[in-house]
Amino acid sequence: MSFKIVRLALLCAFLSMQFSGWALSVLPMDSIGIEERNGKKFILHRVDAKETLYGISKRYNVSIDDIHANNPDAASGLRIADVIRVPYKEKAKEVVNNA
Repeated sequence: MSFKIVRLALLCAFLSMQFSGWALSVLPMDSIGIEERNGKKFILHRVDAKETLYGISKRYNVSIDDIHANNPDAASGLRIADVIRVPYKEKAKEVVNNA
């Protein structure tokens, strides 16, 4: 019985390390996580000094309107340490046409 518990604990530890590695490879360094709401994925971004909506939109390749739509409070301006939801867009796969 205790062997099964140890085995399960090791499996859980391994899976959590794999997920952590995946999350770190996907997220930019200044983001703090990923959240899913209503079937949509968002990158959680903590605002640093001198950051603007324009700069954040360019960093994540989304429009300012997309950021405003998911963060109504951001319309009045960003404050240091605010956490905003940035829509996550997966990179499109490149199609090669050998015609």
